[in-house]
Amino acid sequence: MPIFLTVYGTIMGNNELINKIKAGDDTIIKQIYLEHKTPFIKWIYKKFQLPQEDAIEIFQYAVVAMYDNIIQGKLEHLTGSIKTYLFSIGRNKAFELTRNNQRFIPHAELLIFQHVQHGDDNIQASMETDLEIIEQGLKILGEPGKSILQNFYYYRLTMEEIAQKMNYKNADTVKNLKYKSLKRLQTICTDIKKNIVL
Repeated sequence: MPIFLTVYGTIMGNNELINKIKAGDDTIIKQIYLEHKTPFIKWIYKKFQLPQEDAIEIFQYAVVAMYDNIIQGKLEHLTGSIKTYLFSIGRNKAFELTRNNQRFIPHAELLIFQHVQHGDDNIQASMETDLEIIEQGLKILGEPGKSILQNFYYYRLTMEEIAQKMNYKNADTVKNLKYKSLKRLQTICTDIKKNIVL
């Protein structure tokens, strides 16, 4: 028996909810979002030990994916519950994220690196090559920059947590060192890339 959702004081089945979303009733999505956000985030943290920021991002991805599937006609009815469907999408996304995090290269920083290398209109190097270059760059960067970047991007620690872990005075000190380390890493990677090209 599917789980039902209460909207405007009425009880609706999952398939009725799908039809209303198709018809453009955005209040249904908002209700689904509010009802499932907290249990979803708690579940992701417990099962995958991911930080809250990642859990929230995964939840938002799951809701958007569900919405897109409904609008595009890929999801027309459910045999289970909305919750089960959302959690299934979230589980797959969490597995993908944990696999990708086995190597330290945050996607945002890869994009920054590519922009430094080529500019927005000429990103030519393959992702795998870029990953190898950044890994080489981290080795050349050395400590403490390498650990600061890894703690922030790989382990997802806050500035305060890094300051405590690495015995720095405060979060502002770490923030300043992180900025300098990232800029230094970009310079190192640029030099490595030039040598490869040449």
